[in-house]
Amino acid sequence: MGGDDRKEGEAIENGAASTDGGQAWTRVNGLGGFGSVVRYVPGVKPPAAIAVGPSGADYTLDDGGAWQRIEGPGYDASSLARSGRIGCGIGAGARIGRLQW
Repeated sequence: MGGDDRKEGEAIENGAASTDGGQAWTRVNGLGGFGSVVRYVPGVKPPAAIAVGPSGADYTLDDGGAWQRIEGPGYDASSLARSGRIGCGIGAGARIGRLQW
């Protein structure tokens, strides 16, 4: 995940997924814009991940094959607890957000 940080809202060719440890990559669509970080959600099977960027956040429940938007503001960095069902995001203007699932 990545994209053009000067065009945060554009989600054009900004994601890829691998099923073989990174030897081959497949382009994925559906990310909501430029992304700063992707985090796997601990303890979830099949692998789920959350992608975060300044323009918003997205999640996948199929290891990156399809992405869905999470309503709310964007963040520049995020972290998820190793246990429990909680995470946080840090964004512009010292904004801190909490995510629970």
